[in-house]
Amino acid sequence: MEGEVLNDAWLGNYPFDLDNWKAACVGGNQGQTGHGSEYDAVQAILEASRQPLHLDRPAWEQETEWWTQNPPAAPTPGSEVGPCGMWSLLEHPDLRVRADDADGMYMSMRNVKREEGFLRPGTGEDKLKMPHLEQSFPGCNGTPPMVYGVVWNRLKPSSGRRGSEFASYGIKHLKVWVANDEGRFIGTPASFGTEHIENVLSALYVPATHAMRSPGDSCLLTGFASGKLGLWVPPYPTRAGAVYTLVRHFKAHSPGKLITLVDGTQVNGGVRALGLRARAEGGMEVLSGGADGCVRVWPLEDLSGARPDGSPMKGLKLGKQAAEFRLVTPGTGLRKEEDPMVVALDCHASLDREFLAGTDGCDIWEVDADPRIVVEGHEDALDEVAAHPESPYTFATACNSGKLRVWDARRRDVAKSADLGYALCGIAFSQEHLPFLDEGKRGALYDGYHLAVSGRAGELTVMRSDTLQPLVHRQDVSTKQAIPEMKYSPLGGPRLLAAACSDANVYIYRADKNYQLVCKCVGHSSTVTNVDWSLPVLLHGTHMDGKFVLQSCDASGSLLYWDPTTGKKLPYNMRDAEWYTWTLPVGFDVMGIWPDCSDGTDVNAVDRARIGTPIYDPYEAAYENSTEAAMHYSERDSADGICGAGFVVTADDFATVKLFNFPVVADDAPYKAFRGHASHVTSVRFLADDRLVVSVGGNDRGIYQWRTCGVASGLPPLPAIFRVLADCEAKGGPQTEASKALREEVWDRLHTRSRAFRSYERLKLFAMRVVVEEKRVNSLASAKPQAKLPEQLVWAKVPGSTNQYGPIPRSMLEAAEGGGKASKGTSGGGAGSPGLAAASPRMTPRASAAPSPRGSAAGSPPPPLAAAAAAARLPSGHTAGNASAAAVSAAASEDNYDLSGEVGSYEPSGVPSLRPAAAPSLHGSRSGGGLSFSTPRSGNGVGGRSDKRYVADSVTDEDGMPEEASIPDEVDVGDEF
Repeated sequence: MEGEVLNDAWLGNYPFDLDNWKAACVGGNQGQTGHGSEYDAVQAILEASRQPLHLDRPAWEQETEWWTQNPPAAPTPGSEVGPCGMWSLLEHPDLRVRADDADGMYMSMRNVKREEGFLRPGTGEDKLKMPHLEQSFPGCNGTPPMVYGVVWNRLKPSSGRRGSEFASYGIKHLKVWVANDEGRFIGTPASFGTEHIENVLSALYVPATHAMRSPGDSCLLTGFASGKLGLWVPPYPTRAGAVYTLVRHFKAHSPGKLITLVDGTQVNGGVRALGLRARAEGGMEVLSGGADGCVRVWPLEDLSGARPDGSPMKGLKLGKQAAEFRLVTPGTGLRKEEDPMVVALDCHASLDREFLAGTDGCDIWEVDADPRIVVEGHEDALDEVAAHPESPYTFATACNSGKLRVWDARRRDVAKSADLGYALCGIAFSQEHLPFLDEGKRGALYDGYHLAVSGRAGELTVMRSDTLQPLVHRQDVSTKQAIPEMKYSPLGGPRLLAAACSDANVYIYRADKNYQLVCKCVGHSSTVTNVDWSLPVLLHGTHMDGKFVLQSCDASGSLLYWDPTTGKKLPYNMRDAEWYTWTLPVGFDVMGIWPDCSDGTDVNAVDRARIGTPIYDPYEAAYENSTEAAMHYSERDSADGICGAGFVVTADDFATVKLFNFPVVADDAPYKAFRGHASHVTSVRFLADDRLVVSVGGNDRGIYQWRTCGVASGLPPLPAIFRVLADCEAKGGPQTEASKALREEVWDRLHTRSRAFRSYERLKLFAMRVVVEEKRVNSLASAKPQAKLPEQLVWAKVPGSTNQYGPIPRSMLEAAEGGGKASKGTSGGGAGSPGLAAASPRMTPRASAAPSPRGSAAGSPPPPLAAAAAAARLPSGHTAGNASAAAVSAAASEDNYDLSGEVGSYEPSGVPSLRPAAAPSLHGSRSGGGLSFSTPRSGNGVGGRSDKRYVADSVTDEDGMPEEASIPDEVDVGDEF
C-alpha cells in the first residue's frame, strides 16, 4: 500500500533467514507492497538484473532526467534490466562468500567497535575468520618512513610455511625475510658488499638463470635513487638467515628530478617500479620505470661461465635494452611540464603486449607503441569536493597542485579541467542560475551555474561551470590566508556567496553583482572551517523572521550565527531552525558523530542527505504571506516514517566514511562504517539526488564513489523542482488560485513518485540480501578443505631423559610435560612411557621400509630417545614393515597437506606419490658413541626442504628397532630453498 510502513525486521536478521522470509511472504504475514507480493517483486528485480543489457549508445549517454517526464515515472520491479551495481559483483562466478562474511555490508551488527569502525576478533577462532595480524617484525630503525615497501617471492610458496620469502626495502637497506621451521619469518639484512650504500626504491624477485639452478632459485633486482639496477644473489639453497649480496650494478635510468622525503631530505627519484613478464619468443623480461619518465625492457638471458676460483657463476644475466617507452604529459601552457615519474607497473605475466604504468601525478597510462593516459589523477592532496546542484552525476574537485577537475560519475573520468596556477583548497557550485554582468551594465554576458574556487593565499576565482571560463578573480584577504570552504545561498535566497577564511572572518559577496564584497562577519577566535545557510527562519517579532541565516564554526569548536546582509552576530536560539545544508561537524543535530576520546579534529567533513529535509516553496510563501506555510513537511517522505528523520555521512582521520541517522543526538550513536581510502578522508558529499556519495582522500589523492540504497528521497534535484513550480506560476498567473492548484498537483505527483521509489529501494535491499544468502549457501556447498600445516617438531630434550635430545612433536612435548608431574616415580623412557605413548603426532609420517645397513653394531639406543623416535615415526601398534600403509591411512584421516617436490604446487599427503622413496644415507659414528645420520630428500618429500623437520624416513636396525637419532652439527641435513 502506498505510504504504508512495512515490516523491515527481516533485514535485521544476520544471516538473512531466506526460507522463513519466503514463507512469511507466501503466507501473507509480511504484507503486500505497492508492487504486489513482496517475494514476487524481489524475484522480478533479480530476474531483470540477470538479463543482458543491450544499449544503442554508452550508458553515460543515456537520458537520466526522469523528472522531465509527465507524470514522472517511478521504477517498478522488472523495469530496470541489466546488471545492478549493488550486487552484480556478488554474482560473479569467481567470487565466494563465506558464511561469516555474508553480512559484511552490515558491519555494525558484527561486533564492530563503534569508536573505530572495524571488527576486533576476540577468540582465536574468530581471529582466523577475518584478516588479522599474524606476525609483526622490526623493519629498520630510524625516522619513519624507513621502509618503502615489501615484495613477495612468487617463485616460492607464499602460504607462510617454511621456505616462504619476502623482502622489505627502503632507506639505505634491503632486508630479506625467510620462514623457518616453525613458520616464523627471520629477517636478515642484505649486504651491499663493496658498493656504495644508497636508498632502495623498488625490488623484484626474478628467477635465476644459471646452469645448475633448482626449482625456486631466485635473485633480487632492486632500483636505486641513482637510476641504477642492482642484482642481489643469495647462497643456494636459500635458508632462513641467508644473506643476499649485491654483486652487480646496471645503468638503467637517469637519476631524475629531486623529491622531498618526510624528514625534509631531498633525493633523486631513481628507479621506482619493476615488473616481470614472459616474452613472445620465449623466456622472461624485466620492465623498469624511472623518474625520467621512461619504461625500459631488459631480457633475461642464461648465465654461464665460472668465477676465478673455478666455481660456476650463479644468479642471472640481463641482456641489452630491448625497448624503451617514453611518457610525455600534454602541457597546459601555464607552467613547464616535467617528465612524469613512473612509480608503478602492471603487466600480464604471460603477454608482452601493452602494459599499465602509474605516475607520481596519479595518472594511469596504457603503454604500447603510442602511450596514452586512460585515467587522469591528481598531482597532490585533495581538500574539497563539491556536487553539482542539478546534475546527479557531476562533481568537481580542488587539488593542492592548482588543478580543478569536473568529473562524470557515470564514466568515472574527467569531463573538463583547468589549471588555476595556485594551490586550491575550497570549491563550491552555485545553487541556481546567476547572471554575470558586463562592465558597461548593458546586460548579462552569462546566465548559468557558477563554480567558485579558493586558494591557500586567499585567492577567489569564479568561472562558468560549463566551460570553466574565468569570470571574476578577487583577493580580499589582506593576510593572504587560506579560504577552506565556501557556500552559495539557497534557491530563492539573497544570492550571496559566503567564504570561510583562516583569518577568523567570513566574507560575504554579492554573487549576482559580479561578486562585490558586502560585509565581513567578525567574531571567531580561530580558523573558520565550515559555513551553512538556513531556510527562512521562524523568529516572530524579530527583524530576521522569514529571512535566511548563516551559521559558521571554527577550529576551536565555536558555533556562531550571522545576519548575512550586515555581518552582525545574532543572539537568537537557532536550535529549531531548518537548514538548507548541514556540513558543520558541531551542533546539536550532529553531537553523536564524535567517537570516544576524540581530540575534536578527527571528523573532517559532514554532509546531510535531503530526505527528511523540508522543501521551501517561495511561491507558496508569497501567496500565503507565511514562511511556515511554505515549508513542505511529511513524515511519509522521511526516513522510517518519522518527520525530519534522514541520514548524514562523515569523513574522518581514520580513513573511514560513516553513515549515521540524522539527527545524531545520542552519544555513541550507531553507524555503518565503509573503508577504502588509504589515508585520512578530507571531504565527503552527497550528489544531487543522493543516490551517490563521493569522498576524497588526502595523501592517497583518491576519489571514491559509494552507491546508496534506501537513502535517497526519490525527489528530483531542487533546481528541477523550482523550474516546474515556476512554470506553474507562469501558467496560472502570479499569486492566484489557479497557480496554487497547479503547484499542489505537482507536489502530489512528486510525493507519489518519491514514495514509490523508496518502496522500490526497500525491495532492492531485500534483493541484495537474497543474492548474498544464495551465494553464501552455494559457496558452502562447493567449499574445499583447506590445507593444514603438519605438526611442528622442536629439537628439545626428550621427556624423561637426562641428556638426550631429538625432534619431538610440540603437542607430544606439552602432553609429556603436563603428565610428567603426575608420573614422577615411574620409568622415564621406553616404548611404554606413559608420557609419550599417550600422545600421537598430528603430522603425517612418511616411512621407508628399507632396513638399516648398520644392523645393531652401535648397540641399542637409550629408551627415552627410542620411544620419542618411534612415536614421531610410527603410530602405536605398527612396525616398519607396514609404515607406508599406516602413513597413508593417518594422512587420509587427518586431511593434511604438504608441499610437493615442485615449487608452488601442492599435493595431499594422504595420496601416495608416484615418485619412489630414496633410502636414507648414513654416516660414521662420533667419538662419543651413538649413530649419526642424515636423511636426504625423498621422492615424495617436501620440495627443496630439509627432511629434518618432518623426520620422514625411519631408520631401523635389522630387528626393526629405531637407531639413535642424534644428529651431529657437521652433518648435511638435505637441500632447502
